[in-house]
Amino acid sequence: VNRRVVVVFRGTTETKDIIADVTFGMIKYDQPYSGYKKQAKHIAVHCGWFTYLFENHVENSDVEVKKGSKVQSVKSFTIFDKIFELAISHLKRNPGFSLWVTGHSMGGALATLFAFTAAAKEHECVQGPVTCISVASPKVGDTRFRKTHEWAEQTGLLRHLRVANKYDLVPMIPEVPDLCFWSSCLFIIAYHPASRYRHTGVQINLDPTTCEISYPKLSTGVSRVIYDLVMCSFKVMCIAGSVFTLPCTGNLHEHSVPLYAERVAMHEEQLSKLTIDDVYKLYRKNLFKKKSLRFKTSKKSAEE
Repeated sequence: VNRRVVVVFRGTTETKDIIADVTFGMIKYDQPYSGYKKQAKHIAVHCGWFTYLFENHVENSDVEVKKGSKVQSVKSFTIFDKIFELAISHLKRNPGFSLWVTGHSMGGALATLFAFTAAAKEHECVQGPVTCISVASPKVGDTRFRKTHEWAEQTGLLRHLRVANKYDLVPMIPEVPDLCFWSSCLFIIAYHPASRYRHTGVQINLDPTTCEISYPKLSTGVSRVIYDLVMCSFKVMCIAGSVFTLPCTGNLHEHSVPLYAERVAMHEEQLSKLTIDDVYKLYRKNLFKKKSLRFKTSKKSAEE
């Protein structure tokens, strides 16, 4: 029986969402795991999505006092606080339920950031790890965010499956935190943790005939500098080229929710053999550091 409270974030639909999406500079903040041993005090994440969840909003309310007079109290809150409090209220009414978070596109990025922060709270009502299933999610944070996220997975506080269509452009972005590509190259050479955005979690890569499960590697030292320079240059050129060719290709379709549902259905037989617990057992055995899991679906099965 699935005993879970699920928080769902929608993708980009409004003007304010687009503004959040394109505000892709990084914001540095005191991260929620800084109190743990050997964890970085600061991390950097996408400014637009961080602001979306953690910007303070003011809420006014009238409070009655003696003699019929009223005073106005001012309370501040964040979207994260509101959603987390609501989730906890449901968990209190349903003891033993776990907390799951999901979303598509921008919603996937918000789900990643929400689950990462919620898991750090270690609330008594949250049973087991916080689980995030992000779909078509862009990258969210820097190297420090990636390393802290991975630590939370290793300690059992967090689980994250990131589903992406192989030719979907959105999971490739943002690549660098500024419009000036060459300044990012200087940050890469300086081995700065905020030189590039990094993906997190176990990746499930889908195409019409293949399903691949892997955990993206993070190289270190000189090899990381060389790899980042090469990949950053290549991806920036690919993304720039795709902007002009998108109307003439199927890349926009690759990002659609119906196609994601179709691809998951294509590989349902293979995917149903593995639970998220199974995936993380393999992860803890360091299997994904050696190779990825690859399943093939025949074209005949896919068409059916």
